[in-house]
Amino acid sequence: MQANRHENKAADPRSANWPADALQFVNSCVLCGSPASQQLYEGLQDRNFFAAPGKWTLQRCKKCGLVRLDPRPTPDSLISAYASYYTHSASTAPEVPPRRLRRALTHGFLNGRYGYDFSPAIRAGIYLVPITPGRRNRARRRVRYLAKPEKDPRLLDIGCGDGTFLLDMQGGGWIVEGIEPDPSAARIASAAGLDVRHGSFPDSQLESACFDAITLNHVLEHLPDPLAALGEAFRVLKPGGRIYIATPNLNSAGHRRFGKHWVHLDPPRHLAIFDMRTLRSALNASGFSVADVPPNPLTRWTYSASAALAAGADPFDDDFRAPRRLRVEARLASARTIIRRTDAEELTVLARKPDS
Repeated sequence: MQANRHENKAADPRSANWPADALQFVNSCVLCGSPASQQLYEGLQDRNFFAAPGKWTLQRCKKCGLVRLDPRPTPDSLISAYASYYTHSASTAPEVPPRRLRRALTHGFLNGRYGYDFSPAIRAGIYLVPITPGRRNRARRRVRYLAKPEKDPRLLDIGCGDGTFLLDMQGGGWIVEGIEPDPSAARIASAAGLDVRHGSFPDSQLESACFDAITLNHVLEHLPDPLAALGEAFRVLKPGGRIYIATPNLNSAGHRRFGKHWVHLDPPRHLAIFDMRTLRSALNASGFSVADVPPNPLTRWTYSASAALAAGADPFDDDFRAPRRLRVEARLASARTIIRRTDAEELTVLARKPDS
């Protein structure tokens, strides 16, 4: 993977711009509609996946604070920015015995507490996993904090990538479907036997009130119209259904620390970057009732990847090692998220469609 990434980097003409006829000027906030904005960063380049030429500008709405890419690629041209994206390869690494044991304990915890049907499972996991808060939180993140309904539970994963999450949830007892705009990733998921459609959201022609849960894991920031997507998710969820969202946190400690080198800016793939206030506003405007979920700090990886960007290195290069001082700083920042959840690099929210 690293060799391919560097080949892409070498072939990418940095002086070239994104084609002018494939650019879209937004000129107003995609959340509140206000035309008043101020420049947050300019001259940003695709230094994460080396797939998009040109320089990019992020604008912050003066009214609500949402950050947007403006101008941005048109929906038809945006797919080329995913040419070397991480969803293009499926993981085939076998589990070693100690991991199988931990997995069985996790299964026992999820089966007992959240109604799953994972196998193999050790029933004692329901008591042993919660002893370690970190392991308990990882188990809950694995199923995106979703309890499984008893009868024919249906799950839709928007932006499902290569289908890894869907396969796992299918193994836990869900009837799963996915929508994926990247044709390469969609082919991988379909080849695994999953019901995954290559297409965009909200243009999906789904029946109303047909899903018990919808998940968007680091997807909302990629969508040209996040409000339209949330409105469509509300429509296709059953009354009482849940939506899970994970997205980068604009107000994170890592963004304050690294600024324009923060790895989660990821132009031009990230079209909108939220903080908790703007994410809540978007969900409330779409009819959802919001409940917080403990965030995934992501601090150590974010600090290391952002430090690589600041040093002009590949953020996914396994050979890059951040200075010891920065590693200590990252551990301290991660610990602080226990008290200051708004410092986490990732926002995670579980919201509910009302029963009526």
